[in-house]
Parts: sequence; structure tokens; C-alpha cells
Amino acid sequence: MVNTLFHLVNHVSGAVLVPYLCVMKFKIPVTLIIVFAWLLQDSPLCAQEITPSSSSTNKLRQNTQQLKEAVAINDESLIAGAYSLLADEYFTLSKFAKAEEYYQKAQLLYVKLGKQEEASMVARGLAKAQEAQNKIKDATANFANAQHLNTSNTITGQNQIRLNYNDVNRLQHTSNSGAQMPFINSNLFIAQNTGNKPEMANAFQQLGNVNLQQNDLPAAEKNYKNALEQAENLDQTVQYTNQIADAYTANGNFEAAINVQQQLLQREDVQQNTPTQITQFQKLADIYTQTSQDNEALQLLLKSYQLALHENRTIDAKNSLQKITAIYLKQGNLQKSLDLYRQFSARLDNLLIADESLVDFKILADTEEKIAQLELEKTLKDQLILRQTRNNLMLLGASALFLGLFLLIARSWYAIRIKNKKIALQSLRREMNPHFVFNSLNSVNQFIAQNNELAANKYLSAYSNLMRNIMENSNKDFVPLSTELEMLKKYLALEHLRFQDKFDYQIDIAENIDPDLEKVPNMVIQPHLENAIWHGLRYKDEKGSLLIRIYKEGKNLVVRVEDNGIGITQSKALKTINQRTYESRGLANTTERILLLNQIYRKNISFTLTEKTMPETGTLVVIHTG
Repeated sequence: MVNTLFHLVNHVSGAVLVPYLCVMKFKIPVTLIIVFAWLLQDSPLCAQEITPSSSSTNKLRQNTQQLKEAVAINDESLIAGAYSLLADEYFTLSKFAKAEEYYQKAQLLYVKLGKQEEASMVARGLAKAQEAQNKIKDATANFANAQHLNTSNTITGQNQIRLNYNDVNRLQHTSNSGAQMPFINSNLFIAQNTGNKPEMANAFQQLGNVNLQQNDLPAAEKNYKNALEQAENLDQTVQYTNQIADAYTANGNFEAAINVQQQLLQREDVQQNTPTQITQFQKLADIYTQTSQDNEALQLLLKSYQLALHENRTIDAKNSLQKITAIYLKQGNLQKSLDLYRQFSARLDNLLIADESLVDFKILADTEEKIAQLELEKTLKDQLILRQTRNNLMLLGASALFLGLFLLIARSWYAIRIKNKKIALQSLRREMNPHFVFNSLNSVNQFIAQNNELAANKYLSAYSNLMRNIMENSNKDFVPLSTELEMLKKYLALEHLRFQDKFDYQIDIAENIDPDLEKVPNMVIQPHLENAIWHGLRYKDEKGSLLIRIYKEGKNLVVRVEDNGIGITQSKALKTINQRTYESRGLANTTERILLLNQIYRKNISFTLTEKTMPETGTLVVIHTG
């Protein structure tokens, strides 16, 4: 019956059948059976291969706090760094799936931020986590990604590129262990030259794994020992020592495996680390069990069990108790097994309360939950920022559209104003001088009456020529100085033909002026010449003079019109009401045209009219063409 029970314990789920058999055959209390069943099954909590140490838990909590602070200020660079640190710590705990998750998140952020060197380092960590889970295809892709992301030209950067290149090729030859060796040795060479102990240990470990595949156990042992020499912490020391022991066990050299484990247990740092000590007692007991040295295994398991109880480590006690029970049942000593379970059941409540490792598990679970909450908060915050950005863009777009419409309306309004001003300017410019036309026709009539057909024809020809020039340029606001001078000369010649005994005229142009290049306002000078002749010089008893001087003041072109006629005061006394109205309108026309030209073309055209005083009479007009 004992053998039957042992068979059921080892090959059938103890959660249902064992309690039934024990209650029916051995009359064991139900409460004890429940504990017994729980201990025999592998619950999710108990399935943890590595119990997190307090230091690891503290690091996770610190990293989570860093992540919280980074999320609070939405600094993606700090968030990526916190994810990377979390991944490193989970990798140390051999929680490779979690490490993979956080490496991926860190990599995405670093790539987004354009931090290629950091992204390359994280991609390498991600590849190692995936390789540890035997995701060879994904690991190969991420080693290649780490290689391409690193664009550094430094020696360190080039070494990293070479390491990743070798790992890509190594994983592409997983079916051929011999083909992996050159790439592993290349990485080992790089690591030794740069003093990179983690990479050296990694390379030696890979060499040991290849040696095991090739059944070259002495070489595997040697390489695992070399990896052990590079160990920088107790976790690595234990890992590499166990690999050495596994190599010996695979070779059937159980004595050497036992010796290696015993040496590890004698280390001072192991004796001061209870979780490691308990785990190694169990591993050494497993080797004894394989060699049927059950008593030696039992002593070690009892020692690990008592140590776990003393340190209030429920899961470690449970694991040891399972192994002890298996040996007792194998030996047919069911009573001792039941006694041991009774003792464990009696202490279970207090043990669970005092178990700091379970607290660490709870903290670890809370940490992961907090990280999930932080990620949710960041997602919601990013969505809010995105929504606000979208709303701001919409508002900005609406504002830009409104501003565009406003500017379009303003531009149209301004264009209409300019157009209206140009129409007004053109209208003013095309105003004909009624006195000029009337007097010109009277002059022709006078020449005909005197039977002076030659003079009449000459005057009429000159008059028509002048009018043609005026009409041709009537639609232009500015004309070359040469064109304006040609028109002025024709006008003065016509007036001189009529009043040749009243005045002479002279036009002086400064040598530094090129008439073809300079532009002047159209028909702004002529009205002042007309005023000088008709209201000053023609009333003078003796022959007068009209002088036009054109010169520059800086970049500004100046036209100076000076006569020695009777002057403004005396002229006003002699004028009829009609003449006064004409003169007023003539000056107003010129002033309005200058004002419109300044508004439309942003010029500074101006003129001043001054009456000369004794001893000489007359007027002086100074025009600045702007």
C-alpha cells in the first residue's frame, strides 16, 4: 500500500487522490490533508524558481519610483531609463519574460527620441532575454537591430557593433555547434581586450554550452570555471557553479559535482545568504538522490527545511518538505512524513505571517501592478495631450483661416482703395486747363485775323504735338525725366511763341543726372511753369525770365522753378474772379495729386511756393520728387 501511495504521489496529482486515500485508509485529519495536498501541488506562487531577495525588491521599488517621477513630468528619456533599469533587475531575477517586456518599452522610447546608442544597448539586453526564453528568431533580429542602431565611431561603439554581429551569426548556427565557436571566441577576444567581465563570463558560458552539446565535458567544465572567475556577484557565482555541477553530472562524474557544490556551500558569502544556502542544499541533495544516496540527501534536505523554518521562508520550506516526503515515501516511512506535515501544518499560520519572502513577493506583485497603473496613467495623459494638441491645432487652424480671410478682405479693401486713388489721380491728371485751351485757340484766331497763317499753322502744330504727348502719358504716374523735359520744352516753346516779348526761359540740368534713369511724377512741374507765365511774367512791363534748375540733394531729385514776374500779391490784385478760381483749382489739383502719389507709392513728394521780396519780385517753387 505504501508503494501504491508513493506511485500516486509521484505520478498523479496529489490535490485530489492523495487526500482521498489518506482519509479512507489512514484516518488522517482533513485539515492536515488540505495542507498536504497544497504542498504536493505546484501552485503559481510556489512555481517561482527564484525568490526575490530584499535587495532585489528594494531595487525594483526604487526603479518603480523613478518611473513614477518620470511619468509625472512626462519625460520620455527618463521613462525609458527607468524601464531599462527595471528590465535589468528582472533579468537578474531570471524573470526573462518581464525583462523582455520592459526592454521593448525602453527601446521604443529611445528610438522615438533618436537616442540610437541607448536604443542599441537596450536591444542587446532584449535579445539576451529572448534567447534565455529560447526565442531564437526574435533574439537574432534584436541582436541585428542592436548592431544597426549603433552608429558610434568610437572604439567602444565599434566593439559593441562587433559583439552584436557575432551574436547574430552565432544564433544563425544553433543547429551546428561547431560553427558557433568562431563567433563566441571573437566576442571573448573583444571582451578580454576591453576588460568587459560580464561579456567575458557570457562568452565562457556560451563556450561551455557548446562543449556540452559536443559532449566535450572537460572543456565545458573548464569554460564554466572560467565564467565563474568573471562572476561579479553571488548570483552569477551560484549560476556558473551549478552549470559546472550539471556538466559533471551529465558526464556521470557525480563525485566531482558533489565536491563543487560542497565547495560553494563553504563560501562565506553563501553561508551569509540564507536563500542561496537553502537552494544549494536542495541541489546537492538532488545529486545525492540521483546516486541513490538517499540518507545523505535526506540530511541535507532536513537541514534546508529547518533553515527555511528558522528564517520563516514558507516556499523554501515547502520545497524541501516535498523532497523529504518523496524520500520517506520511497523508504516506506509514511509516518515520519505525516509527522513532518503535522509539524508544518501547526506552524503554517505563523510562518506565513512572518515570511518576509512572501512580503517580497507581494511587493513585487504590487510593484508590477503599480507599473501597469503608471503606464495606464501615461497612456491617458498622452491621449489627453494628443487631444489638447489636436484641439489647439484646430483652434490655430481656425484662427489662421480667420486671419487669412481678414487679410484677404483687408488686402482687397486696400487694393480697392489704391485703385480708387489711382482712378482719382488719373482723373486729376487728365483735367485739361480750360484757360490754356481757350487762350491757345484765341491765339490761333488772332494769328488768322492778322493773316499770319504761317504763325497760326506753326502754333497749331506745336499745340497739337504737345497735346498728343500729354495724352500719351496721361495713364502714367511716373515718367522718365527725359520724357517730362521734352514735354516741358514743347510747352515752354508754345508759350514763348505766344508771349515772346514777355519772357525768356532756360533749363539747367546738373551733370550728375541721367535724364533717362531718373523718374519724376507726371505733370507736376508744368502747372508751376504755367502759373509763372500766366500770372507773373505776362503782366510784367519789361521782358522777364523763367529759370528751371534740376539737381540732386543726396538721392533726392530737386526741381527749382524761379521767375521774376510781378509776384503773387500784385498778381492777385489784377486777376478777375474767374482767374482766381482757376488758380485756386490749379494749385489744389497739384496738391491732391501729390498727396495721392505719396499714399499709393509711399513717396515723399512735396513742393513749396515762395514769393520773392525786394529788390526783386517774382516767385520761387521748389519741388522734391521724393
